[in-house]
Amino acid sequence: MQTKDSNLLSVGVILPVFDETDSISEVTGKLEQALGPHLEEILIIVSPKSQDETKKICAELAKKKNIRMEIQEDNPGLGPAIKQGMASLKGSGAILWIDSDGEADPATAKLMVEAMVRKNADLVVASRWLNGRAGFIGYDNTKFFLNYWFRNILKVIFMTPLSELTYGYKLFRNKPILQQMNWESRWHDIATETTLKPLVFGFKPAQVPTVWTKRKEGVSKNPFKNNFRYVYRAAQIRLLSLTRAGRRKMLKPRSTNL
Repeated sequence: MQTKDSNLLSVGVILPVFDETDSISEVTGKLEQALGPHLEEILIIVSPKSQDETKKICAELAKKKNIRMEIQEDNPGLGPAIKQGMASLKGSGAILWIDSDGEADPATAKLMVEAMVRKNADLVVASRWLNGRAGFIGYDNTKFFLNYWFRNILKVIFMTPLSELTYGYKLFRNKPILQQMNWESRWHDIATETTLKPLVFGFKPAQVPTVWTKRKEGVSKNPFKNNFRYVYRAAQIRLLSLTRAGRRKMLKPRSTNL
């Protein structure tokens, strides 16, 4: 699928939802403004365990022209929601992942599209670190410092200039190899997997500054102990990337491309 102007990069958005309410409408509205003519559609992936109010809000939003709703088929977990969204938006020129809890700044999506077009990038990450400490508003101090050291270690291991390797807010160019990747993470480590695997397969990266703001409603679905999953996932991907056989394991079983 393409936007009305075939010269424009068409963007399909994955918006995973679980129990959010007011923030969903706010995020979708700001995304429409930020992406403008680049927006192909916003795909809301709703957890079947969400409260009725959440489902009702999503159903109402899905009546709009550029918004579609799907119930998450493999549940629970953020990972399966992203995997489902990737497959459902396989016809888009690019795929944007942003969460619906209001912590990510939708306005950054405009900068991400501009960077992808201007730099001919395949992967654009929204980086909180380019703003220094100011990129985090209300962020837990312990998580901040652990994240700081972890991302520095990963930058060295993966030899990448990217300053953000654990955040889910990113834009992918929908190359054929993207649809062949085997996304294994069930929880929030999908954020690390969806950055590191594309890097392994040669995606040209770029980054733009953004600000993370503590959510106004609900509580995080990513408890502190889950941070160890990021370490496991990163180590797994690094080891697999060292051999041809390992890289093959990062793709869907029937794929023959590397």
